[in-house]
Amino acid sequence: MSDALPAERHYIAIADDEAKSLGLEQDACPAPGAGEVLIRVAFAGINRADLLQRRGLYPPPADASPILGLEVAGTVLACGDGVSGWSPGDPVCALTHGGGYADARSCTPAFEARGTHPASCGGRATAGLIHGAAGAQPRRGALPRQRRLR
Repeated sequence: MSDALPAERHYIAIADDEAKSLGLEQDACPAPGAGEVLIRVAFAGINRADLLQRRGLYPPPADASPILGLEVAGTVLACGDGVSGWSPGDPVCALTHGGGYADARSCTPAFEARGTHPASCGGRATAGLIHGAAGAQPRRGALPRQRRLR
């Protein structure tokens, strides 16, 4: 395991107010357990489950992180014991069990993480999709059609 873990991490939390506003919080940075990697999150996806969870309509499972965020991309920050094929600094994308809206993602089981190099999940096309998705703009007309479907 890497020795250079930050002491704290920051994450986006849902406030207990009526508006369910979001705020920046901090807590101790988790250390990866055996077979896990810790991800320094650069990009996080926003999906329907996150939106519903924020509104209080989709509680996370009991064993999931209470922090929003199911999709992340970034770099491996540290590896737990028994992890092979990953090293700190490797680019990675992952589907997580919550916690993606933190700058250091709670320990992700190593089998959930996918590298962004050609041998693992499509190379440049995948990395471009991840980076592009983080700042994507809807195509013209997409939002009005979606609103009409509601």
